[in-house]
Amino acid sequence: MIEYYLPIKHLHWLFVAVSLILFNVRFFLHTYKPDFKNTFWLRMVQHSNDALLLFAGMTMMVITAQIPFVAALWLGFKLLLVLVYIACGFLAMYSEPRSRMAWIFYATAMISAVVIIWLAHCKIAPVCDFTVWV
Repeated sequence: MIEYYLPIKHLHWLFVAVSLILFNVRFFLHTYKPDFKNTFWLRMVQHSNDALLLFAGMTMMVITAQIPFVAALWLGFKLLLVLVYIACGFLAMYSEPRSRMAWIFYATAMISAVVIIWLAHCKIAPVCDFTVWV
């Protein structure tokens, strides 16, 4: 099963990129074209992509036998930040267009996405030793 890890990892990266692009497209359409309703296909493509992203991530967890907060503390923090990203993205999309709160939620979602990506890339580096943080 380990031979499938690298292709699944590359698919996971692709799904991350598509997810971030679609979130930004939907947010900026919501902000600058509030009369434009998010079409059914745009929402379904984003939600389908996010489901594939989650499935690819879970598959990699199974292949590598990493358990969040147990064998991989970084992965636990990453999953918590994914929940922050989802919540802030939801609140940004359902806030009043061009409101300060929409922009705060959008910025928080994007910052959490950057930290998630950073955690995924430095999981082995000494700077990610969370035992000194906890």
